[in-house]
Amino acid sequence: MDTGGVKKSSLGMDENVAAGLSVLFAVIGIWIVTLVFFFIEKDSQFNKFHSLQAILVMALLVIMYIIGFILTFIVIGVFVFILMIVPWVFLVIQCIKAFQGESYKIPVIGNLAEQWAGGSK
Repeated sequence: MDTGGVKKSSLGMDENVAAGLSVLFAVIGIWIVTLVFFFIEKDSQFNKFHSLQAILVMALLVIMYIIGFILTFIVIGVFVFILMIVPWVFLVIQCIKAFQGESYKIPVIGNLAEQWAGGSK
């Protein structure tokens, strides 16, 4: 059966769909599914890359929320919460690109995810 050049992940889905779903679950807050996608995937570096990148962004958001919460009692905390919009924008862009079958590297985190996941494609 010809898949039209679309690779399958070890999860049985097209790798772009698996990667897109992995990021989408992180965006909507069900990041545990993203972890499952990362740890279960064996074949698709594309899927592992996007899953790990989303996990790293979510970890960054947790750290930023903690710092922002602590700094909320100081005026500067408001600015930290405004800056928290940026990672969400990157995750939405990554989700769209993953569904299109393209690799999108978020600045700094993308290089780490690519290195740790063994490549982006």
